[in-house]
Amino acid sequence: MEQTKQELIQLFQEMLTQIKHFKRKTYEGIFKDGYDKFKGTVEDIARLCAEAPDEEKDSVVEELAHVIPDYAVDKMHGLSKGKKERNSVDYNMNMAVYVVPMITYTHNEYCEKVASRMVEVWNEKHVTTLTLGHSSYDDIAGGFKKRLLLHHDGSL
Repeated sequence: MEQTKQELIQLFQEMLTQIKHFKRKTYEGIFKDGYDKFKGTVEDIARLCAEAPDEEKDSVVEELAHVIPDYAVDKMHGLSKGKKERNSVDYNMNMAVYVVPMITYTHNEYCEKVASRMVEVWNEKHVTTLTLGHSSYDDIAGGFKKRLLLHHDGSL
């Protein structure tokens, strides 16, 4: 469990560095490279949830869903107002276009639960001033074909 938590934080940090490259022509390659690197983490999420006794499955989902929002809240504390605003856009974009879609890429039921709950926790904790919506790789990749538009609430 602890290793998976560390890998989730690593996923968030590493994909955050790719936000500046988020363009129609580069998205698929960056996403696939990131997914290949963190595929084991996604598999671990599914395995940890599946192997947990039935009465503990919800708490495992909850524990995993809190990792990135808790980490991001801690990172935002102590930043100047200007840096918080810049990071808010990057953090939400990272979650919307890389992190959540990677976790849900295999459509595993437990990964879907963790990702959905992660989005809820992110918004409940007000990690940023923006609202994070649930997104998938197919939505984003398909959206480029129809010109990706961001809704006014920051969701895709």
